[in-house]
Amino acid sequence: MAPIAPGLGTEVTVGVALLGGFHLRWSGRPLPGVPRAPQRLHALEALADRLTATGRWGEAADAAGAAVRAEPLRESANAALIRVHLAEGNQSEAVRQFDRYRALLDAELGLQPTRRLRRLVQDLRTRDR
Repeated sequence: MAPIAPGLGTEVTVGVALLGGFHLRWSGRPLPGVPRAPQRLHALEALADRLTATGRWGEAADAAGAAVRAEPLRESANAALIRVHLAEGNQSEAVRQFDRYRALLDAELGLQPTRRLRRLVQDLRTRDR
């Protein structure tokens, strides 16, 4: 497979191939050339970061959102989606995603997001009005 975006690397090609959704829903035998779940999630997160860096926010949100849907409690996936929203200037979406993740994490595991994730939205909530 040739990279879809020259200079972004093969993880972009792998990640985009996974965005069709079929591979994210697949629960049978592993398919040749399709990364297993942890690698798939890392690929989607890396794809989101690369696409964010190039200003391709819609595609970046799709990649990060796919990782969040696959593993809603995965902090790195939620962080990738929050970073996309921030890079695009959608502060309210970033805060809403953080709040959704925080509520889910508390309800499911009785945990709070890490300091690293809280820092992503901390400045948005503490600005002088």
